[in-house]
Amino acid sequence: MFNKFKNVDELAGSDNNIVNSLYHNWVDMLTIVLIVVVLITIIKLIEKNINRRLCLSYKDENFEINRGRYTLASIIIRLLIFFLIIAGLMMILYELNLNIVPLISTTGIVALIVGIGIPNFFRDILIGASIAFEQQVRLNDKITVGSISGIVEKINLRNIVVRSSDGTIHYIPNSEIKILSNHSFGWSKLKISLNISSDESIEKVISVLNKIFDEFSEDKILKKYIIEKPALRDGGLVCSLSSSNVSIEILCTAIPRYKGIVERSLLTRIRNEFYKEKIKLA
Repeated sequence: MFNKFKNVDELAGSDNNIVNSLYHNWVDMLTIVLIVVVLITIIKLIEKNINRRLCLSYKDENFEINRGRYTLASIIIRLLIFFLIIAGLMMILYELNLNIVPLISTTGIVALIVGIGIPNFFRDILIGASIAFEQQVRLNDKITVGSISGIVEKINLRNIVVRSSDGTIHYIPNSEIKILSNHSFGWSKLKISLNISSDESIEKVISVLNKIFDEFSEDKILKKYIIEKPALRDGGLVCSLSSSNVSIEILCTAIPRYKGIVERSLLTRIRNEFYKEKIKLA
């Protein structure tokens, strides 16, 4: 049982009791530490196995579902580790016959806890758990939080780790997330603007582009990444006009993580076909 301390001074004067408890109960405390370490190791091995299965399913049709499951599992694993450590510490304090309740209830200690940001610590954890359970964000998602955009590399209990396009790593505290924009859910729309020389025939350009779209959507690899085949906006009506060029737009719906591949592949085909047909871009 915990000793009853009336105040902080009495707690400070309990050194002899702590030493005696340490002398008599060191085996129990060592056992507690070993059990916690073993359980954490087992949990880490489970996490590695889940990660390996996710990597193996990268080209699987269920990759998006598996990615969401892995993200949720990783948060649950971190929560388990966190509570295991807390439980281990509490058990060790019990073996030391150390009652910390009077110490914590002291006004000065409460002020210290608030001062060092303990409430923010737990708020980060609660918000992080909420984000994970609601699957607002998953590993490898492209997100925007405030002025920061990038790919999610880690989802920790207290923060989300995002790598921007220039390689910079950003650690975003969960409690600082007010609005989170996820660019990787379901589908993604890409829009390509083409500026055609005003000397070219629009009818010819539309005909060539429709041929490209048909071939593009039948490509054995690319068609897996496309949700809706490329098409001209409003059937090819001119979006803008100047003395030297006309502008038309191409729209296409793709799987978010393949949006860049789809866009670059389509632009490459347009460039090559326009070169063959001697269609000039402005």
